[in-house]
Amino acid sequence: MNQHITAAAVGIVAALATSLAFHAYAPAPKPHTVTVMTGAASPTAVARAVAQQWPEIEQRYVDALALALKTVAAEDRQPVVIFCQDDIKCGDLGLNLENSFESAHWTVTRETPLADSTTGIGVSDQKMLDMIARTTSLKPTLIQANLHGQVAVVIGRKPKE
Repeated sequence: MNQHITAAAVGIVAALATSLAFHAYAPAPKPHTVTVMTGAASPTAVARAVAQQWPEIEQRYVDALALALKTVAAEDRQPVVIFCQDDIKCGDLGLNLENSFESAHWTVTRETPLADSTTGIGVSDQKMLDMIARTTSLKPTLIQANLHGQVAVVIGRKPKE
């Protein structure tokens, strides 16, 4: 029995020695290189980003839309879904519209579509389109949307000025 214990102990010592030798002579891992870009973006890149971003609408327009929305009877109010593909480009405007609907006690949600080819502001309901156009500085167009009883407000790519 001592023979088996001795053989096992020798095997364990040999395995540990091999492992330690491998780690001692193994090449050191190469350090990771991290490149940090500093400095301001080019004026062209900044101008392009600004040109693609929808600005906020003025508070007076947010309030005017909310007042108009309050005039709609509760039984005629359909839930509204505001679609914004890129929060950087249309998040502020989406939040302005959401505030108008919430102030008027409408059910409103904001969603990010998987794909959006809309240019400008699209609205799936003619009455809602007219209300937005009449009370804000926006110029929405009528779009087709199958949302089963919900009104879509799609904030697409900002048209070139």
